[in-house]
Amino acid sequence: MKKLFAFLFTLLSFKLLQAQLSGNLFGTPYNFSKPSISGKGGGGSNSNDSWSSGNTSSTPAPTSSETITEAYEDKARKDYNKGVEAWKKRDWNSAIKFFNRATIYDEKNPAYKKALKDAKGYKQWDEGVEQAKGKSWEKAIEHYKKALELFPDDTVLKNNIIGCSYNQTSELAEKFYTKGNWINAAVYYQVLWKNFGNNSMLVQERYTECYTKVSSMKKSEQGYANFNAKVSEVKRKLPFVNSDWGL
Repeated sequence: MKKLFAFLFTLLSFKLLQAQLSGNLFGTPYNFSKPSISGKGGGGSNSNDSWSSGNTSSTPAPTSSETITEAYEDKARKDYNKGVEAWKKRDWNSAIKFFNRATIYDEKNPAYKKALKDAKGYKQWDEGVEQAKGKSWEKAIEHYKKALELFPDDTVLKNNIIGCSYNQTSELAEKFYTKGNWINAAVYYQVLWKNFGNNSMLVQERYTECYTKVSSMKKSEQGYANFNAKVSEVKRKLPFVNSDWGL
């Protein structure tokens, strides 16, 4: 009878422990470091809280931390594979979600961290391309710069940023020239010429025309002062400044 009772107690305790391990394993944080097999489950006065007892003491079961680690690593692999599938479709939001979960479950795996970083970078890159296609140069530059933070050595990204900045400058020069805003037009034509190296006859002639009009402004209009202030402002926002500018 005692042997039967001990067997039932061990079986019941194991089921209780098993339920704990398979319950909210990937839910809210739960401490599995020391699972208890004490008497609350109908085990009488047994207070043993170790994994071994009787003749099994020389062959202890895996610790709970090992069980959790294996389960988390398995979950990480599954999420990583889902992220790879999303990557193939350029579904960056889903890829980022799955890679992020993989890094949470297995934070020591460098491949998961790199995949997460790269997915974030390519998401910004693709969004930059879409904005550039729509000629939203400022937004395109913002996305390209975010991508460049993750891919700091990528020359294509750097050229994309410079290209967007050039197109933006060209459009602004044309816009201000058409409106007769001679200060801003002179500024942006100078940027095209001196910074981006566009020394075409059209750019040089328009810059000269606009700058001449700035020179002929009344003293109260502070043409030169406003022109120089605007040049300094634009320079600060450029992705690069030509070292020959001003020579």
